[in-house]
Amino acid sequence: MTAEQLTLLNHITAELERAQRLPSLGLMPRKMTTKSAIREGVPESALRRAKKLSYLDYDLPHSKGRVRIEFVEQVNRKDYWRIWEYAKGGN
Repeated sequence: MTAEQLTLLNHITAELERAQRLPSLGLMPRKMTTKSAIREGVPESALRRAKKLSYLDYDLPHSKGRVRIEFVEQVNRKDYWRIWEYAKGGN
């Protein structure tokens, strides 16, 4: 294997391990665009902070719950997010 392939394999393995841990924390994933995230009640400022930090735990306004926001990628100048909703009774 080349160094590039090993690096990619390590990255994928780390992502898989993290994804396997998140359901045990009571999280459920949803992928969405910036417009969809804003429509769900996540302010643009929280999305910008999540993009800088790679993820952000955020309390939605009006007691709608708590979410974890992860920046996924940017394609054609359009940002994509993974929104993890904490299940009822979760953190």
